[in-house]
Amino acid sequence: MRSRYFTEDAMTRVARFHKVPVVLLCLLLVGIVGFADYVVGYERSMLVFYLLPAGLAAWFVGPIFATTLCVASVIVWILGDIAAGARYTSPVVPFWNSAVALTSLLLVVWLVLRLRSVVQDLNERVRQRTAALENEIAIRRKLEQEIAEVTERERQLLGRELHDSLCQHLTATSLAAQVLTGELQSASLPQATAAAKVTELVETGIDLSRNLARGLISLEMAGEGLCGALRELAEQTASRFNIACHCSCDESAVPADSVKPMQLYRIAQEATLNAARHSRGTTIEIRFRHRPGGVELTVGDDGIGCAADSAQASGLGLQIMKHRAALIGATLEVRHGGNGGTLVCCLLAS
Repeated sequence: MRSRYFTEDAMTRVARFHKVPVVLLCLLLVGIVGFADYVVGYERSMLVFYLLPAGLAAWFVGPIFATTLCVASVIVWILGDIAAGARYTSPVVPFWNSAVALTSLLLVVWLVLRLRSVVQDLNERVRQRTAALENEIAIRRKLEQEIAEVTERERQLLGRELHDSLCQHLTATSLAAQVLTGELQSASLPQATAAAKVTELVETGIDLSRNLARGLISLEMAGEGLCGALRELAEQTASRFNIACHCSCDESAVPADSVKPMQLYRIAQEATLNAARHSRGTTIEIRFRHRPGGVELTVGDDGIGCAADSAQASGLGLQIMKHRAALIGATLEVRHGGNGGTLVCCLLAS
């Protein structure tokens, strides 16, 4: 509580300090206008020029100083005219002129104060709405992170179910098929070839299920970390799509938490899959390294380029990657690569 009072008191002193130059400027302007009024003579009125210091005083200092400055301006104006040789037919005339001049200046000051009040009200409304919008964005971002965490947990649960249930069942089925194949071969029956084919299909299903489960289970559960998972992704992509896929990963660039590496891996997974399916290239490069201001994940290919397929360039896969990048505070960009293909670049600020 005391620290807040000290802060407010310091802010008040700073505000007063900033008003001092304006006060001095207003007084200087009144003096300059008064001297000019004396030089040009009483036949040419310089009253309108007193509006400038009065307006500055009202806007930057406050109503009390502005009113005082108006009174001082009228006095300087009248004294300047008298010093320049002005003669009045009645003693009431200078008082009447002073009253009219003071009323004019005060009216301008009142208008400036009203304008300043309106501007301050607008600024306050903008500040409140900005704060409300920032709060809403923060709440929405937190909700998106919670949804992402729930989704990730469901993916891991599904991956465990695939690995522990379906893969085990298929393994048992493969063993049974192998036993059946051996018996048919021992009996020299022609059905042995078909049984061997069934065994091969079941084993292929086991590999597909394991790869699917591996893609769903988190990096920590897989015990590999981000770099190990990216290398495994490159090997699987090369084997599955018959395309050269290379991975270069800097272990020291991997974030310490568990959320960011997972989202980076999902981005790399989506980008690599898109490149393998749609780029029509022969090589895919996955890189994760340090960059000035953060770390960078890139997935590039030597295919036809992102501009050749506008539907893919604005498709669901790209939106998902951008959403994942936004969840961890990263930026994602898709552009032409140096080798003529497409380059997906995700930059995570440190």
